[in-house]
Amino acid sequence: MRNLPNLLTLSRIVMTFPVIILLRIDTTAAIWGSGIVFAVAALTDYFDGYLARKYDIVTRMGKFLDQLSDKILVTGIFIALFAAGLVNFWLLIIIVFRDILVSGIRMLSASSGIVIPADMMGKAKTVVHFAFIAAAYFHLLFDFPSGAGMVVLQVVVGAVTVASGMNYLLRHRKTLIGGD
Repeated sequence: MRNLPNLLTLSRIVMTFPVIILLRIDTTAAIWGSGIVFAVAALTDYFDGYLARKYDIVTRMGKFLDQLSDKILVTGIFIALFAAGLVNFWLLIIIVFRDILVSGIRMLSASSGIVIPADMMGKAKTVVHFAFIAAAYFHLLFDFPSGAGMVVLQVVVGAVTVASGMNYLLRHRKTLIGGD
């Protein structure tokens, strides 16, 4: 049990590849397959943390891997959705910029021995990203939400992503200016 949460987290990284490959095949069966693998990967994001907290086996490695695996899965899917024409370039840039900014803050803190866990804004951002990705699958499979609905959802995702990045920036600004 000691390593199960970390194994679940690592499995999310591995599942990213079939999710993206199947999504790019662009057949109904492949999109269903991609969506199912994505749903399993998203569930591991819940269960890895739940099990680690329940059995008191939270580790620094687990906190690090959880954030890394989320970035790999979500960024990879958003790039694939951009390639499929379902995500605008501006949203992709916001997501990548925010993730680089937050990762930089975390790396700087880690160099001082401080691990910054995900906070509520970061978790809310992840939920919104996962919800958007689910909506994109529905759009691909059922043409719902409409194209206009997808644009509205992109604005929401962009706003939450910016708010989360600003939250990390403001909460950890002392780290950036050298004041720990």
